[in-house]
Amino acid sequence: MGAFQKIATDFGLHRRPFNNNDTDFFFANTGYREAYARLLEGVRQHRGLLILTGAAGTGKTLLLRKLAQEAPAQIKFVSYYSAHLDFDDLLAVICDQLGIIGHGRERMHKLKILKEHLHGYAEQGMEVALLIDEAHLLSGDTLSRLLTLSRLRIREKPLLQLVLSGAPMLEEMLAQWQPLHAPLAKAVRVRLEPLSASDVAEFIYRQLQDAGERAPETLFQAAVVERIAGYTKGIPRLINMLCERALLLAQLDGQTTLSAALIDEAAEGLMLLAAAPVATQVSSAAVATVPSANDTLEQAEVSASETLLPEVVKEPPPVAHGLDTRHGSKPQGRSHSRLEIVLLALLAGLIGGAGGAYLVYLYTTAREPASTTVVTAMPAQVRPPQETVGVEPPSVPEP
Repeated sequence: MGAFQKIATDFGLHRRPFNNNDTDFFFANTGYREAYARLLEGVRQHRGLLILTGAAGTGKTLLLRKLAQEAPAQIKFVSYYSAHLDFDDLLAVICDQLGIIGHGRERMHKLKILKEHLHGYAEQGMEVALLIDEAHLLSGDTLSRLLTLSRLRIREKPLLQLVLSGAPMLEEMLAQWQPLHAPLAKAVRVRLEPLSASDVAEFIYRQLQDAGERAPETLFQAAVVERIAGYTKGIPRLINMLCERALLLAQLDGQTTLSAALIDEAAEGLMLLAAAPVATQVSSAAVATVPSANDTLEQAEVSASETLLPEVVKEPPPVAHGLDTRHGSKPQGRSHSRLEIVLLALLAGLIGGAGGAYLVYLYTTAREPASTTVVTAMPAQVRPPQETVGVEPPSVPEP
């Protein structure tokens, strides 16, 4: 007997509850019913392109499966629940599901035969819709070609309708292709949101009732359900994981009801305890400090210049003639040698009087710079071009 089956037996259940792989259970609250109705009605109205988005674990895959399983007789759904193939492989999957035999390997041959079969379905009054889950994993080339394929029409009706499901980033990917694909502007857009606090309780109790629990409120009391809603933020997949782990811990401890402390322990094992507050802080900090693309590029260039280039000299070097052009500094002339000073003193002493003084004056003025003005760098003035007299402009040959 497996661990999950033993849980069901110990708690008086006839089957395993909280199974994320259970396609038979579908929680049809107001949001899911509205999403289901909008998708089905969009296909019936030949809208051509339908987009379903939502966070991971909100139930998009189950919604698509329910849509395909309960489709009316006049609608043919082709489903693909993994978006890791390129366009050619995806085209082969479509042909196989439509029963197209001998479609060959060449892309143009596949497209030709597919178009003929789609025309045949249209003549019979049938709608063909392609459901692709995890469409945000499609490459840009595959996504663009699929959008082009959805533009095939007969009597103003699409031959192949496209239902793309994926994470919210899918909308950003499609926005890049909107200038090239006009149907994107008129696409049906459906968004699945997490469950509310009241929906979380109903989601848990309904699964327990389906598994055979007659009094789910006794096993999962209101305070426990509130704690589960706080940890999981209303994501159905996380709710199932947390509830299943809590039941396993309760079984090991021999408990017949769940407590808040048990939920805390189960959440810690799933790393929900520490992840909830930390993720919020990181997210808010990231939003506050995320630079734009231009800012990031600019910072990268500055960082590269500081790392790879030598230190930039911010002050210009001294110019010729002994002048220091740095702001606030004094010009410095060439210093006199000791021999020159001694000879000058002896000569002045021999001449004596005013002649000696005049000789010293002439020597010092000849050796000092002519001006003490500080030189500052000034931008060169741009002179307008002078007109050239007598020169005609070159002739331009006419086209």
